[in-house]
Order: sequence, then structure tokens, then C-alpha cells
Amino acid sequence: MNAEIDMSGRIEESTKPTILALSNKIKLSIKISSRYKQTLFNKTKRIYPQLSYTLIRVYMFSSFVNELIIASKLEINSVIFIDTEYSGYEAIIKDRINGHLQKHHIPPDFYSIRFKQVGKNSPAHHLAIGVLRKDIKPTIFHK
Repeated sequence: MNAEIDMSGRIEESTKPTILALSNKIKLSIKISSRYKQTLFNKTKRIYPQLSYTLIRVYMFSSFVNELIIASKLEINSVIFIDTEYSGYEAIIKDRINGHLQKHHIPPDFYSIRFKQVGKNSPAHHLAIGVLRKDIKPTIFHK
């Protein structure tokens, strides 16, 4: 079963929430409040001052994608298409997702991660926008 992941409201936008949505036969979303993003960013920057702002945000994005995949209870067994939110950082995102899932004893050959523009017709896009506009309640909410 293929799945798509899309994001509405960039992680960099520190005054707005960010929504990540996963869609295939199941639909999951995470709403991350601006306050939570700021706290997580500041904590990471204190612990790892050598990391660039962009890299910290890429790590945060990867962690939230991991959370969606784990929450799906792995009803994904083929390709996960992730919208190209951080061009040039795809290898880092993929590596962080694979590493995290291996800690949960999920072998990397269980799924394949690819990056593409998922587009405005994607069910993941519609879900993310719906949660951002408060038409749909998020599955997971980080205050």
C-alpha cells in the first residue's frame, strides 16, 4: 500500500502551526503548535549549537514523519512518497527515518521512501489543509 505525506505550514514559520498528514487507506495527521516548534527548536539549538537552523528544522521534519509512520501501525508496505519540502536534504531525511524505524525493529526493506511533489490533488494535501483550516481534527496534537 502506497502512502503520501504532505505538510501545510512550514516548520520555519514560528508563529503558525505546522500540519503533517499521511494518507493512503488510513488518514493520520499531526498538528504542531508554534509554541511546541519554538521550544523544540530552542532545546535542540542549546544541546547542539553547531547545527544550522535549516538542519535542525530538517531533523524536526524527519522526527514528525517518523511519528506519522509509527502511528500508521505500518499499514504501509511499499512506497512512502514525501513531498519535497527540503530540497537537497532528502538523503538526510531518509537516513534519519530509516535509523529511527530500525530502532523500532522495522527493517528498511519493509518500505521504500521516495520524494516527489505530491500536488494539490493528493489526499494527504487535502487532509493537511483541512486540519490547518480547522475543518478536520488532527490525529496527534503537540501543544
